[in-house]
Amino acid sequence: MNTISSFNSGRLGLQRALADAGRQAAKIAAAAKPGSDQTENFTKPLVKLMTDKNQAEAAAKIIETTDELLGSLIDITA
Repeated sequence: MNTISSFNSGRLGLQRALADAGRQAAKIAAAAKPGSDQTENFTKPLVKLMTDKNQAEAAAKIIETTDELLGSLIDITA
């Protein structure tokens, strides 16, 4: 297993999740403007925002596991 590749996968996943969450938050904010009659536009962005949250958590877990693995490898070789 290439730990650098695993770390990069986690990093990219986290970046994508944060970018997508930002887009969904902007859609929610636009629909929530005073005078806006678009309350039905909240549903899809909210669901996607929760999906982005789960993606960010999974990516963070990949980074954490890779860090632990790398630490173990360093301990073994030291």
